[in-house]
Amino acid sequence: MTYFQWFVGVLLLIPAQIMGHVLKNKSFEEKYAWLHRWCRRFIRIIRIPFKVVGDQHLSSNTVFYACNHQSFIDPLLISAAIPNPMTYISKAENNKLPVVRVWAKNIEMIAFDRSDFNENVAMLRSAARKLQQGRSILIFPEGTRSKTDQLLPFKVGALLPATLAKVPIVPVALIHADLLNQKMRSKTPVIVSIGEPIYPEQYKGLSHQQLSDLIFDRITALRKL
Repeated sequence: MTYFQWFVGVLLLIPAQIMGHVLKNKSFEEKYAWLHRWCRRFIRIIRIPFKVVGDQHLSSNTVFYACNHQSFIDPLLISAAIPNPMTYISKAENNKLPVVRVWAKNIEMIAFDRSDFNENVAMLRSAARKLQQGRSILIFPEGTRSKTDQLLPFKVGALLPATLAKVPIVPVALIHADLLNQKMRSKTPVIVSIGEPIYPEQYKGLSHQQLSDLIFDRITALRKL
C-alpha cells in the first residue's frame, strides 16, 4: 500500500465511520446525499484537481452506470461526481475494509465472490431486482482495476442486470485516476466524464458481446478529451 493510500484511509476512517452509524436509520436517499457531499468535501481537503464532464446527461431515472476502473478510490470519485442516489456492485473482499463495510450496508452495496459461479449468478439477479425496484447501480465491467490509463477487456455478463431490468445504460469514464495509485497528489485533473444514456430500444437485439463492445467503445470515446 502506498503512502497516499494510507493517508486516504486514515482521513476517511473517523468521519465516515461516525456518520455511517448516525445515518443508519435514515432513508437511502438521505444516506447517499450525505455520502455525495462528503466525497466532494474530501476531494477538496486532499486537493485532488477534479472535474465532472457531461453531467447534463444525468437524470433522476433508474439507470445502470458502467465505468472503467483505475484507482482504489474510484467509488469515492464517482459518488462525488454523481448526486443521484445509487449503489455499487463490488467484490466481497472490499467489505473487510472498515469504512467500506459501514457504507456498503448503508447504500445496500451488492458484494459477491468473483471466483464463485453461484455468487456471480446471485449477484446478477440481485442487481436486476434492485434496478426493477427503482435503484440505480454502478458496475466496473472490467472486474478489477487496470491501474493504468488502458481499459481491460469487459466481463461480457457484467451488463446483464441492465438488459434483464430493461433500463438505460450510462457509460462513465474515469480519466487520470490511475495517477493516484502512485502519487499523493497530481497536478493533472482527475476527470469523470458521463456519456449519453443508451436506452433499451437502442440495445435491444444486441448480443451480450455486442453490447459489451458498444459500452467499451463509448467509454473509450469519452476518455478522448
